[in-house]
Amino acid sequence: MHVTLFLAAGMLDFSPICAGGLVVAPGWLPSRLASELRDDARALHARGLFRTSGLRDNTVAVGGPQVYDSRDRLVCNAAPDLPGNRAARDDFERRIDGLRQELCASLGLRSLRCAEQYYSIHGAGSRLDRHLDERHEDTKGERGWTAATRRSISWLLYLCEPGWGEPGGPGAGGELRAFCRSTAPGARCGAHDGDVQLGWLEGGRHDGAFEPVFLDSWVRAPDGGTPLSVLYRVARGEREALTPPFSAESGTWPLPTDGSGYGPMELESAFRAQLPERLRGRFRMTDTVDERCAVMSVAPLAGTLVLFDSAAVPHEVAPVLAGERVALAGWLHEPQQPFPDWFGA
Repeated sequence: MHVTLFLAAGMLDFSPICAGGLVVAPGWLPSRLASELRDDARALHARGLFRTSGLRDNTVAVGGPQVYDSRDRLVCNAAPDLPGNRAARDDFERRIDGLRQELCASLGLRSLRCAEQYYSIHGAGSRLDRHLDERHEDTKGERGWTAATRRSISWLLYLCEPGWGEPGGPGAGGELRAFCRSTAPGARCGAHDGDVQLGWLEGGRHDGAFEPVFLDSWVRAPDGGTPLSVLYRVARGEREALTPPFSAESGTWPLPTDGSGYGPMELESAFRAQLPERLRGRFRMTDTVDERCAVMSVAPLAGTLVLFDSAAVPHEVAPVLAGERVALAGWLHEPQQPFPDWFGA
């Protein structure tokens, strides 16, 4: 289900997050506070506290230097010790913490916490390429299992001046574009029992819909050696294995073509090769975008809040055509899956 739901009667319906869609709440932030935060961002920029930021590929092939140009955004980490209008940011912090509590109660998530947030400014001509905010730990290389938490829910709050996108207005362009799949009834994307979603399986029990595919990296090997992995889906609340246990040493796991690491397409092919032949053509990695994705576009209107699952929704920012697109964004984290008790024993 990729239907975008809006603020109604003061209550937010968070169910689209579980289905791989967006929650969009126009006017979630009062115009007064949006204006104060926008002014704060611009004052911090004038003090030289912003830096250029593009995207860093989180696949195991990453390793090269980051290169930026004029098409990239400017960002400023909204840390507690950041100077400027702390009163306005404290007001916002109370609101985002209230939202965090609502999400925990509504979605039954483990202790979410506000772990990252930043101001961003996109000038004319800048954009943000398509990406995922979070990936399975095994696709991140050596740093995959080193963090205590992971990104769970992505949030975006627009701070643009009123009239954005209107003739003669302060700016245009810079829409968020999310690429959402129609999910099977009752499917819950993102993670299951701590296992982060790796991909989607098309059709099957629900024609035209997609089911989340999860990767369990902690299957105990019969000989007690290196843990094995399994791809699975959830059917009627129970795990249904889609592959036999495998590892990077399995005969079905291809070697990287350049001998160093896997690019996104090679990684998708490697996981697809673990599936039975009848399922391989129906498998997609979560960051794959094709004609079966619905494109959801959200204009950067001041006070609008957007929420989505960090591991399930590829997205991008369209080029800013005019003006400055100002926003505050971040992630709610949840604990990363712990190592099993038997690991390392």
